[in-house]
Amino acid sequence: KTFETTKSLSELSVGIVGMGHIAKEYLVMAKGMGVKNISYCNRTRNNEIEKEYGIRYLDKSELFKTCQLIYVAISAGPGKEFINRADINSMSKDSLLISTSDPLLFNLDSLYTRLKEGEIRAAFDENIKEGDFRNLPLENWYTPNASSAFNTGESVEDVSKSSVET
Repeated sequence: KTFETTKSLSELSVGIVGMGHIAKEYLVMAKGMGVKNISYCNRTRNNEIEKEYGIRYLDKSELFKTCQLIYVAISAGPGKEFINRADINSMSKDSLLISTSDPLLFNLDSLYTRLKEGEIRAAFDENIKEGDFRNLPLENWYTPNASSAFNTGESVEDVSKSSVET
């Protein structure tokens, strides 16, 4: 196997789906890490945020076609498969999809196929119970599972305290 590298975050075209509190925090972090090319889509356009952070508004389909890293932070309100087959299939090879949203917002068949083929990578903060997602290789797919159940607030605090004390 050859040594693989990846582009720096600041070199990527970043797209944000949503512009609520969580998405805005991600925007601030991305800007703080030097990302220059940031786009977003949202149900309402926010000219104030565009001016303040130097970002641009794109419609959802254009965002999925043009961004190499896509962060999804929306409620379940838009409904099942809001991020549809066409959106997922239009993602460029080696794109990274990160979601803190309900997995049912995604067309899971298309997502699984692109991940299985190694065409894109994804990280979700919620485990997908449908299909064979748990069998995907870690380099293409990451999500918390039963083995990460120790990450409760209490257990993280306990580990943190014991690390400081030693």
